[in-house]
Amino acid sequence: MKILIACEESQRVCIEMRKLGHESYSADIQEPSGGHLERHILGDVLPLINGKCEFQTMDGVIHKIDGKWDMLIANPPCTYLTSAGTRHFSPKCNSPEKN
Repeated sequence: MKILIACEESQRVCIEMRKLGHESYSADIQEPSGGHLERHILGDVLPLINGKCEFQTMDGVIHKIDGKWDMLIANPPCTYLTSAGTRHFSPKCNSPEKN
């Protein structure tokens, strides 16, 4: 399978997918801490998500995905992915009238 692991600078998932025999690539705007430049795409992952793309890994090799990715795993930073605590950020919740 051809797998794109988005927002993964650690390369932990990418390395495990490679151990299973898959052609996997990590992609992030940060340089990888996993040590595999030949498997890391440094830059914005959005142009790659739909497949049908060419990209360069950090070792300088150009790769081409003719169709769609077989699997996409995304690990975006979770700081603002949930709205569970938004009431705590609302000025209305902190107003004297509410207390």
